[in-house]
Amino acid sequence: MFLIIFSLLFKNSYDLACFGILNTHEKTCSYHGNCTSEDVCECDETYSGDECENFQCPYEFNCTDFDQTQRWIHGSNTSDESGIYGNIDEFNFNNTPGARRFPVGVVKNDSLYLFGGYGYDEIGQMGYLNDFWEYSLIQENWRWFNGSKTIDGLSIHGIMHEFHFNNTPGGRRHAVSWIKDDSFYLFGGWGIGETLSPKTYLNDLWEYSFIIKNWKWLNGSKTAGDIPGNYGTRDIYHFNNVPGARHIKLHWNKDDSLYLFGGYGIDKNSDQGRLNDLWNIL
Repeated sequence: MFLIIFSLLFKNSYDLACFGILNTHEKTCSYHGNCTSEDVCECDETYSGDECENFQCPYEFNCTDFDQTQRWIHGSNTSDESGIYGNIDEFNFNNTPGARRFPVGVVKNDSLYLFGGYGYDEIGQMGYLNDFWEYSLIQENWRWFNGSKTIDGLSIHGIMHEFHFNNTPGGRRHAVSWIKDDSFYLFGGWGIGETLSPKTYLNDLWEYSFIIKNWKWLNGSKTAGDIPGNYGTRDIYHFNNVPGARHIKLHWNKDDSLYLFGGYGIDKNSDQGRLNDLWNIL
């Protein structure tokens, strides 16, 4: 009798199954619940059904058109791919930026904008990029509309505060970007100024007008290097004030204005190190 009872208890604890799958198996209850008694599943919060086979969208998400929380919408599923640029200023389903790290991006209306980074150009070379892209969330395609198709593009500054079709920031990574009205703003990073060498800290400030469709250089140095900050008097705006060259910094946007904090770069004495200065730009 004792053996029979022990056997039943052992079976209940270890041989419990839901719809033919033991409760100790990872596949029990469709991977999304626990088998609590014979053919009875206790489902995870976002699943339902006898076998926990149905996904239930959490109330805070809109899952009308899909049954999971992610979808792959563009680009390659392998690493280190070159860019496909197509014709400038034209959307095409084949277009895609090359694989890269540390670019910057913003959202405007129904589009995602991407600038620069360190990665692959059209012919598979790796280096600093200054290409400018738009991804339309309506068309679900990319267009390349500014910058170079090849790595290590130089800055072309033109005349300060003047838009010109030749103007362009040099290739860079770890910059800062933000949107104000109908313009895209870009500050600093690590990369290329108006000469190919050195590749180092930047503190140039740029504006791209989506209406004029050109860049203008607003402030900062034309060259990359150990450019010190010009701090002026605390809490007083002045056209000569400019943060020192830096990268890997933190920023916030509020009321069309940028707040910039710290990073690794150059202080007012031209010394290199970790910074904790807070700036308000524009």
